[in-house]
Amino acid sequence: MIVSRQQVVVEEVTSFSSFKVSFIYQVLFYFASNQLFNIKSNQLLLLLFSIHRMANNKGSNSNSKQTTRTGSVASDHDYSRFQLLLVYVNIILGSVALLVSVKYAYDGKLNVLQPRNIDYTSLETFSGRLEFSVKYWVLPLIWLYFSYHVVMLRRLFSKAINPLAGHEEKVQASKNILTNSIEQFVLLISSQIVVVAFLTPVLTVRLVPLVNAWYLVGRVLFWLGYPKMRTFGMVTTALSSSVCIWYSIYWFFSSFLDPNQIISFGLGKVLPSNKVLPTK
Repeated sequence: MIVSRQQVVVEEVTSFSSFKVSFIYQVLFYFASNQLFNIKSNQLLLLLFSIHRMANNKGSNSNSKQTTRTGSVASDHDYSRFQLLLVYVNIILGSVALLVSVKYAYDGKLNVLQPRNIDYTSLETFSGRLEFSVKYWVLPLIWLYFSYHVVMLRRLFSKAINPLAGHEEKVQASKNILTNSIEQFVLLISSQIVVVAFLTPVLTVRLVPLVNAWYLVGRVLFWLGYPKMRTFGMVTTALSSSVCIWYSIYWFFSSFLDPNQIISFGLGKVLPSNKVLPTK
């Protein structure tokens, strides 16, 4: 069976997309290892990066061999052992990247899209903190607006313009990305509405911009790597909501239980019973 030109183009585009995502990963890895971690963690990151590169190369070689032997392109639905390993590595790396950035923002060492001049007295009420959060929802809205138009344009310029004509595969990937983005957006805004009830004015300014920025970054990486290289983007998007939920759960139960017995999210230590949140 001869490989068609269309199949070759699809394979080249997929490889180029994987290259772009891998390049972004490399930048994140080296930044994290050089700026955020000590020597031991640095060595761990280099090891994970080596595994990531090996898995990516082995997966590509496996697909190339299968194409050569059978004369056809490997199925997009099949995952080799190395690609599964790549998924697990990206889960770890996505978690590390987001949680470390949250830890640094929590401590005031990382400034992400924070306003230059902020009146902290306006954030002393729940309504003030909620209003501050709502303004940053423009970041996820940018992505939803973009995703919607991707689906619309792909449908407009393909046979899928008629949704009942049986050509939905032309827009299926874009529809999946849009649907998943809407689900994550609902979770993001719901978690922020709750978490601002527990945040101080200072922590509101430090964390709210960061989690919304991570949603946007995660969605872009999810889109670039879809379907097989989407893990890193999915993890960072999901964790941007999860950190708000974990924080809310911790401080909710701390009003009923001894805070010294509750593990603080993402910090790896037990908070003292007289824990005081950062103030201005």
